[in-house]
Amino acid sequence: MISVDDFYKIFSTLCEYYNYTVTKDKVLIYYSSLQEYSEDDLKKAFRDIIKNNKSQFMPKVFDILEKLQNTNVMYEDFKKDDKTIKVDKVKENIKNLRKKLDL
Repeated sequence: MISVDDFYKIFSTLCEYYNYTVTKDKVLIYYSSLQEYSEDDLKKAFRDIIKNNKSQFMPKVFDILEKLQNTNVMYEDFKKDDKTIKVDKVKENIKNLRKKLDL
């Protein structure tokens, strides 16, 4: 699990490449979904995205997860049920991170 500070450092590099404005809220949104991955895994995924992504737009969490998982993640996997990512859990994580960072 990567710390929010370490995540910010590597995430800001990806943002710089895509000319994407970094805000605390954006960092927290991405971090809340990607925090379970190691720094090395995230760096590798970000490098792969920069090298191989043909889009000129900043990748969404879904795109990064796809690289991290090395499989095609189906949109349906993000439905709100017991076996998938829960929107409420992500919101709770963001709320907890804001408290932790005194935002």
